[in-house]
Amino acid sequence: MRPAADEFEDRLYRNDLPLHYVFQMNLLVAHAIDHIVAMRKAMGKPSYRKSLVKEFDDIYAVKGAIFLNQKFQLVDAVNNSLKHIEIDPKMYPDLISQYGNLSFRCLQEHDGLVVFKVDEYQFDFSRVVLRPIIEVFTRWVFDEVEDVIEFALGEYPFDKEACDVDDFDDPIDQMIDYCNPTCLDCGEDEEKCRCAEFLYADDNGEFRPDWDEDFDFDAVMSRISGAYRKN
Repeated sequence: MRPAADEFEDRLYRNDLPLHYVFQMNLLVAHAIDHIVAMRKAMGKPSYRKSLVKEFDDIYAVKGAIFLNQKFQLVDAVNNSLKHIEIDPKMYPDLISQYGNLSFRCLQEHDGLVVFKVDEYQFDFSRVVLRPIIEVFTRWVFDEVEDVIEFALGEYPFDKEACDVDDFDDPIDQMIDYCNPTCLDCGEDEEKCRCAEFLYADDNGEFRPDWDEDFDFDAVMSRISGAYRKN
């Protein structure tokens, strides 16, 4: 998974993501979930794919993002739509009620991007959906096989925030990072963010800065300059 994730990140940076490649990465991510289900069953903890997908969506929902969750469910649905031309409405009632009947045509190339496009929705599928899921599957460092098993069983600490915290030795770097947030939805900085071009039913997309809610301006300024005094 990690070599594929590294290639995906590189191609995302270069904006070199053709439609067939995005379908390939979507398939890889969808089948990673199958492996976790198989591991749970092998360890005597029966698990159903549908419930696991929803569990991951709940754990990794992004607070403040317009596309809050359902990322894992959408990856699963897109994968099945490619295999079966159209998906069974009974399998994804929530997605069908939101997006309508989904087929493999829901992903399309558009102006250099691969977008998810249905009647009332259009957004960058690679950045809004695939990117954060791939980060979930590759950000953890497993030292031993037991760590992987614990992760699969749901006993691994699913602490998303712990993975997002940066330890800054240089307070100037910390200030620069805070003043230049990336978008909660697409992961790009404000200059590169194209979310304003997208549509989410009744809402237009926009740059949604991923501010560090724990950032302490006065504390950082005090580290930058001993002469700083809080007003």
